[in-house]
Order: sequence, then C-alpha cells, then structure tokens
Amino acid sequence: MRENEAIDLALSLAGESELEVLLVEADFLKPDTLGRLGIPSGPGFVDALLDPDVDPESFVIRTDVPGLSVLPAGAKTNNVPELLASDRSREVLAKLVAGNQRRIVIFDSPPVLMASHATVLAGLVGRALVVVRADRTTEADLREAIGHLQGCEISLM
Repeated sequence: MRENEAIDLALSLAGESELEVLLVEADFLKPDTLGRLGIPSGPGFVDALLDPDVDPESFVIRTDVPGLSVLPAGAKTNNVPELLASDRSREVLAKLVAGNQRRIVIFDSPPVLMASHATVLAGLVGRALVVVRADRTTEADLREAIGHLQGCEISLM
C-alpha cells in the first residue's frame, strides 16, 4: 500500500482552524484518493473542464473532517493534458478559489516523470511540493523532475 502524502498534508492543514482545504484528485490515470478517504467517486475536475456551463464547486464533496473538502478526478478521458492546458482549466481553478481567501487547494497528482499531465498541471499552480524517497529517488531523476516543473515554485520533501 503506497503512502499518500497529499492526503496527509491536507488533513494536517485542515486541522488549522483558520484554513479550509480542498484536496483535488488529479492523478487521472490511477485515482485512489477518494477511496482511501472512504468517499465514493463521482463527477469532478475533468467534468468541470469538459462542460463550460457547470460550476466546479457543485462537484466538491464536504468531508466529515472539519475544514476538508475533496474534488474527485471525474470522468475518464484520454485528453487530460489538452484539457489542463486549456483556458477552461484556468477558469475552473479561479472559480475554486474565488471568494475564499482561506482556501488552500492541494492537487494529488501522479509522479511527474510518469504522466505528462503532472507537468501541465504544474504550470497552473502556485507551488509544487516534490516528494522524494532517499533510498529510491536518484539525483538524476530529481533533476529531471524539477526540470519538468518550470513555471512554479518548488519545495522538496
């Protein structure tokens, strides 16, 4: 069973009373965040990208953890990188943060070297947190991953 650092981070931040956390399932190839939280999947981020008439907030699921909400990955599609690179993705992200200065949005994405949509997503966010494993991640892989994340501030963990 692999760890999920995004869930751990979201739960930790949600414990801060002045914050509201939205955890977005952005591992579109193997979405498992909601399952790990015991929440059934449903329409979500991809559906909001596909339909300009939908309010992405309508797909946000409030959890029983105070301050924590989740947005499912949504529909399966082969053109996720193109959808993420579209103007619609910027609109969706703007709607998810509009009017709520306390909201932090965390994207649970796949490893950057395994999926091109992680690189596209990195261009849309303010900061990327790179999780490395001391016993498995090579320096060459880390340098390559960071190279793919140009355009956003990077933190290593």
